[in-house]
Amino acid sequence: ENEVKKVDLFENGTVAIAEISIPALRKIQRVRVDLPGLPVDLLRKMKEKNVDFAVHPMDVNWGAILLDFLGNFGFPLLLLGSLLLRSASNRTPGGPNLPFGLGRSKAKFEMEPNTGITFEDVAGVDEAKQDFEEIVEFLKTPEKFSALGAKI
Repeated sequence: ENEVKKVDLFENGTVAIAEISIPALRKIQRVRVDLPGLPVDLLRKMKEKNVDFAVHPMDVNWGAILLDFLGNFGFPLLLLGSLLLRSASNRTPGGPNLPFGLGRSKAKFEMEPNTGITFEDVAGVDEAKQDFEEIVEFLKTPEKFSALGAKI
């Protein structure tokens, strides 16, 4: 009768390599068996029949683990980081801080220091002259106006 001499269990007990003694052929044959899992009954029966068995741990494939980690966390973190950097680089004082310039006005304020317009040029327009004088006075003494709550 054939007799199992030794069993080696691999891949968390899902693969067994058994050494079977065949007396009629006077040889030992190795057989691979795929198991649906590691049944406790199998271990108990091997102990009862005094069959040598060994369980071999799985080899850890660090390359696959690293690629899995980068695929699951690396790409989303890279995408989030690029959005944050883009939003931080486009930040304008006083404006909304939305990515890609959403909600930002396209209007540009260009300040020319010397336009060549003087008070004499607007001499006939009393309201314009008065407005300019108020602006100049505000720029010279802003404390006086800010006490009243004025802002530009």
